[in-house]
This record gives sequence, C-alpha cells and structure tokens, in this order.
Amino acid sequence: MFEKTSLKISGTVGIIILLLGVTILFGTYQMSKVSSEIIMISEAYKPLQETLSKIELHHANQASSLEKILVSQDNSDSAKEKFWSSTVLIKSDIDHAKKITETGFSVAPDPTQANFRLVHQMFSDLEQSHLEYEENAKSAITSSSPVLLDQLDSKHRQIQNKIDATT
Repeated sequence: MFEKTSLKISGTVGIIILLLGVTILFGTYQMSKVSSEIIMISEAYKPLQETLSKIELHHANQASSLEKILVSQDNSDSAKEKFWSSTVLIKSDIDHAKKITETGFSVAPDPTQANFRLVHQMFSDLEQSHLEYEENAKSAITSSSPVLLDQLDSKHRQIQNKIDATT
C-alpha cells in the first residue's frame, strides 16, 4: 500500500518539478524578448538624443549670431551667414529626427509606437517654433523694434524649453 502511495507522490512531485522547469524556460524566453525590445528602443533613441543635442548647439549658435547682428550697426555679413547656416542645419536635424521617429513607429511593437509618435509630435512642435523664431528674426534684423526683440527672446526661451522637454 505504501509503495503505491509513494509512487503517486513521487510522480506528482516529478510532474510539478517538470512544470516548474517549463515555466522557468518560458519566463527566460519572455525576458529575452523584452530585453531585445529594450535594446531596439534604446538604439533608436540614441540617435534622437544626438540629433537633439545638435539642434540645441545649432540653436545656441544661431541665437549668438542673431545677437551679434542686432548689436552691430553694420549688420555683419559673417554673422548673417552664420545665422542662416544654423537655420539650415536646424531644419536638417529636425527632418532627420522626424525620419527616425517615423521609422520607429513603423517598426516598433505596439506599446512603444505611442512613445515614438509622442517624440515625433515634439519634434514637429519644435520645428514650428523654430519657423516662428526665424520669421521673428527676419523682422528684427530689418527693424529693431523693442516689441519684436521681446517676441524673439520669448520664442528663443520657448524653443529652449521644448528642447529641454524633449530630452
């Protein structure tokens, strides 16, 4: 009688151990999938961070050049050239970042697509603010009205805040 009972208990314990082993293997497999998704997302965000750093640098250079243009009475051509080249670089970097995010939400799994869409929207807002800054700068260069200068300063701070928020 004890032989049958011990055989049943041993069989049950063996099945439980086997199921535990299967559960551990399945958990390990799922963790490796999550790990690969995290790596994929981080690889996608690294170029975005680098691009955002470039945008921040170019915007600082652009603001510095604009300040030189507004302070100098002779409207230095080199400062103007630096200002407009920074504008081109910023637009190029924003377009590059938007392409990365578009690729991200077309390739990424569903849960992370929302993050890429949010980052894409942030870059679109940044682009719009930069276009407004550029228009204000054109107006300020031609006529140095205190109202225009205040708007320009406000737009510069707004862009800087958007860059900081995107980081």
